[in-house]
Amino acid sequence: MKHLCCSKVLTLLLLLVATLNASLNEKSAIVYLGEKISYPMVGIHDYIIVDPKKTNVYTHGFDVYSEKIYAKIVLKDISNVDIWLEKLLDLKHQGFINFFFDIQTSIDEQSFTNFLDLLKKDCAFKDTKIILHTDEQKILEKAFPYVNTLLLYNGLEDPSLQTKIKLYKKGSKDIIDVETAKSANVKQIRNLGLIPYISSVNMLNYGLSTKNAFKREILTLVDESIDDRMELAAHRYGAVPIEYYGYIQKLHNIQTGLPDPDNMTQYSGVVIWLSVNYDNPPKLITWLKEIQSKNIPIVFAYDFGFNTSNIYLQQLGIHTYDGKPKIKKTITHKDAMMDFEIEVPINQDTFYLEAPQNSQKLLTYTDNNGISSTTAAITPWGGYALGDSFFVEVDGENLWAINPFEFFKKALRLENF
Repeated sequence: MKHLCCSKVLTLLLLLVATLNASLNEKSAIVYLGEKISYPMVGIHDYIIVDPKKTNVYTHGFDVYSEKIYAKIVLKDISNVDIWLEKLLDLKHQGFINFFFDIQTSIDEQSFTNFLDLLKKDCAFKDTKIILHTDEQKILEKAFPYVNTLLLYNGLEDPSLQTKIKLYKKGSKDIIDVETAKSANVKQIRNLGLIPYISSVNMLNYGLSTKNAFKREILTLVDESIDDRMELAAHRYGAVPIEYYGYIQKLHNIQTGLPDPDNMTQYSGVVIWLSVNYDNPPKLITWLKEIQSKNIPIVFAYDFGFNTSNIYLQQLGIHTYDGKPKIKKTITHKDAMMDFEIEVPINQDTFYLEAPQNSQKLLTYTDNNGISSTTAAITPWGGYALGDSFFVEVDGENLWAINPFEFFKKALRLENF
């Protein structure tokens, strides 16, 4: 069995191609201040504002979208212009072309204007575009000739909104309105002639703008303490069926901790693919329940990845039983997606599983006492395929017992991209 990896060409296509919920002619913006930027999520926007300290500039995505990326600079004191120009030059050398100046305190408007004048006259910044946020009307007016775009925080509540719109729209300059209230409405902001962006206060998730990409990333939990990530079964075998449908597999080492569920808005699914049991099952189950509450499908590949005590699995709607040894089992139900590369062997394990209610059973064994065990199923929250229902090892090679293309598509609710 040959193991395929995602090529650079495929990666570029996945980064560039997105399905939109708005016209390509409408401008959109995003402010993402977290780490590990998802370029399939942000690349669609015309304005991409990031925290330069948290942004890895040595990635393909940064290189592709660098002309639309703006490094956020919080300006508090502009008295020493040379120091600021040196800082910006350092960012320029890192690859940041454009800047977002976020003025959060009162500064001298003339000093700031002088700073912008020097910046624009410096040949190193001749192609630099500037986004500005300030609540000071005098700064707005003086900085107007040097600034390309204005950014407002919660502009719908700003009493001077119409004045700012009149000033910047007169110069045919864009205005981005970043709203953090859950009641904010993209359409309402667009109707004012502003570019909307609705997000959380900390800007650590992927909010809504005029254009929004479909979620294409699948988070796969792995344990890199066992193998190098390139040798992990999750990568060697899992990447192909996921990429086949136009999605991107994102491996996450569970040893570095579990991702914050509130900051997982870019993921359309989660795969648990652990070769050894996680040492804190209650923590993992709590995390999985939070993922479920956000309607993100979950799939268990080959194993649950934690102690399969009934107390944990019951929280997923799965019930377990301990059968008697040397009980003979037969396969009493086998879905068409089974026997993909190899026929499923007869499982004589004494560990029995009852799938959650309203599940599509894929493989069920029944013993001579009439007790059944379903080792593969599509469930209301995703799905699972365990042991020989997933892989069968032959001469050191894993062969698919289940059709991974059909299984992952149904369990993760994948679209045909």
